[in-house]
Amino acid sequence: MSKQTGIFTMGDGDSYTAPELLEPGARKAIKAQLDEFAFAAFTADREIVRREMPVLRRGDVQQLVVAGAEARIRWIQRALAVSRAKGAPDAAEIEELARLRQTYEEFAAAFEGIRRLVERGYTHIG
Repeated sequence: MSKQTGIFTMGDGDSYTAPELLEPGARKAIKAQLDEFAFAAFTADREIVRREMPVLRRGDVQQLVVAGAEARIRWIQRALAVSRAKGAPDAAEIEELARLRQTYEEFAAAFEGIRRLVERGYTHIG
């Protein structure tokens, strides 16, 4: 019979848990500390967002959404144009596609950021 002395997981967060941290009391203490950190982050985020951006203007959010949609279609249109060309795309074409994709992804990430701010009650759309 083998005895478990630690936990090792592979994936996004490779980790090893020391044997002494497998005890229920130790795990509970660590969870309490992590919950405390998460609450501190929530409190700081809420305070800063409410101070800097208590209300998001509906028109600003709409502008961001439109800019994201336009960036996405520019990227896709360019990818289609490159795919129609004969032969493999050159380095400049790939760099341009990457730049266009990154532009779209930045707008998408900003929209996701707004969604999270509203969802968590840090701000609202007025």
